[in-house]
Amino acid sequence: MRIIVFGIGAFFINRQDVLLKEEIIAFVDNDKNKWDKMFYNIPIISPCHIKEFSYDKIIVMSRDKKKIKMQLMNELGIDEMFIMDFEKYCEHSVKERKLCELIMHYKRNHFYLSNNTKRILIITNELTYNGGSLTAFYAALALTQKGFNAVIVARKGEGRLINEIISKGVTVFIQELVDYCTWEQICWIEQFDYVIVNTLQQWKIIKELICRKPVFWWIHESRIEYEYLDKGIIENTDNMNIETYVVSDVALRIFRQYFNKINANILPYGIPDKGLGNTQLTMKDKVVFAVIGRIESIKAQDIFLRAITQLTKEELNESEFWLIGACPPENQYGIPVLKLVETIPEVKWLGELSREEIEKIYKDIDVVVVPSRQDSLPIVVTEAFMYGKIGIVSNVIGTVKYIEDKENGLIFESENVTDLTRKMSWVLNNKDQLNSISGKARQTYEKYFTMKVFGDRLETIIGDLQ
Repeated sequence: MRIIVFGIGAFFINRQDVLLKEEIIAFVDNDKNKWDKMFYNIPIISPCHIKEFSYDKIIVMSRDKKKIKMQLMNELGIDEMFIMDFEKYCEHSVKERKLCELIMHYKRNHFYLSNNTKRILIITNELTYNGGSLTAFYAALALTQKGFNAVIVARKGEGRLINEIISKGVTVFIQELVDYCTWEQICWIEQFDYVIVNTLQQWKIIKELICRKPVFWWIHESRIEYEYLDKGIIENTDNMNIETYVVSDVALRIFRQYFNKINANILPYGIPDKGLGNTQLTMKDKVVFAVIGRIESIKAQDIFLRAITQLTKEELNESEFWLIGACPPENQYGIPVLKLVETIPEVKWLGELSREEIEKIYKDIDVVVVPSRQDSLPIVVTEAFMYGKIGIVSNVIGTVKYIEDKENGLIFESENVTDLTRKMSWVLNNKDQLNSISGKARQTYEKYFTMKVFGDRLETIIGDLQ
């Protein structure tokens, strides 16, 4: 199929592996700064030049798909039959698969699992080093430690993480567009006793499973992901009788605003203990404050940087500030953030680090700052607890439930730059209290977020599934 791709921002970048298998004859974008350039050796053109090309479909790769569809139809006179959003493209792509391919696919991916233990399948969107992927991994690991046979299936994955998961005794299977498949295409799932559908994004596959297997849906996403869901998606899913869990009370409040017919409960994740023997807070000449995570508006690195500029000269002299996380070239939020970094000598942007590098660098970090504008239960705070680090977090994230201000962490008002400055200043001027906070942070991890606690929760839920 000859296609034109409309939109080459983050939405496309995160899904490009699916489309790059097609014959792409042109990219289109509304950003005129991208026009007349090459992308994957394919021209980027203005929307007004679309009619100069011969194509089968225009694939809209944007969260604002309705707006772009109207632009194509009303402003450019393109017939609706030639326009397809990414969701429709995926559905079409799956339907085109041939029966012989399905049979071979089933034979190739049949798992020979023990009949003596319960077999659990975890279906997730992708296996990359992000929160949703890691919680799927940790769930599989916790279940394995409880004696279950755990398998993860994802639509794509990074080799490093896949190898790490396999090394822990968990089977991994990659099936492209698994969430768009019909039961005929995923009938190998029949061999499993239970299915965990991980993340909001995997909602489609539930309708194929709900009448065939005991299944529960585990949701991690913050509000922004719900805002882009079609109302039809919500209405169709809301009528299903789904055992549903979310990771925090913040996630639960958001879920209930969109899905008012599904009863949901809270299931926090757990993480492996990598802090054993390495949780003593050792203050150095300079206190290192770090924000860890991809540079994007939801993570609010701008709030962190602006708060730094309000510290006194003396406080700045005894501090270092690190930003750790990727900032892709197409990231419009990141451009001014990195420009601001250049104006503050005490700030370093370390870029994207591997998990191994982050684990090593934790020993040099004293304070983990999470200024997020929204976040259900960020793993970075849980890791800070585990390592006994001082955490300064915004009051809108799910982890706030587990924090008492100035006891096992510090809390500031979300988007309040001055309040964040006050909290960082308090840390710098109350170093005698930090070891106590560090110890209590570690205790918080041990009480709520160990793999044993997580495994016990999962075992109880699975035991209750019918």
